[in-house]
Amino acid sequence: MTRSIVDMLNRCLPVASYAKLGTLLANLVAQVNALQADMARLYLINQFVLIAPTLACTATTGHKVPKSTAAFAVWVGSTLQSCAANTDLSAMVGVVAAGKCALWAWYIDATGTITTSAKTADAADAAAALALKPSAPASKVELGYVTVANGSVAAWTAGTDALDAASITTTYHDNASITAMASMTAAPIAPLA
Repeated sequence: MTRSIVDMLNRCLPVASYAKLGTLLANLVAQVNALQADMARLYLINQFVLIAPTLACTATTGHKVPKSTAAFAVWVGSTLQSCAANTDLSAMVGVVAAGKCALWAWYIDATGTITTSAKTADAADAAAALALKPSAPASKVELGYVTVANGSVAAWTAGTDALDAASITTTYHDNASITAMASMTAAPIAPLA
């Protein structure tokens, strides 16, 4: 019968058996490895959403400029940026042709400046517009994006026409906060009793 190192350490001495030395060391190794992987991941990306915004259109902007109705926080290039609830996003520019859909995205940089992407090319539907979404620029974090589907027979102009106008379907997509780190989900090391 072949025994694992953990099992052998657990059985090597009475005190090791009582303390489950092998199990404790295995958990410690798993925690250190998970922490090392998390740190490598953070070092590589160095920009992410900590608390997600909640994008919406409100009457205070004449239904023309989205805002985040919830406070949000991001980490950008070693700088924490946080914004209060009801922060206006930057303006959208462009025209969506009748029967078409387009997308705009918002970004924030290390100085807290929020910018809007250029409008994507008009697309047949929201899925096609999403396929045209640009990547976040270097040193910026994407806050989210909006798709505007124009179901009317006339062109829709961003910044002039309301986002909730008749025959306009506006869908807001918040950028999710960072996923749980592996070190946070690894089995905790049991305290010695």
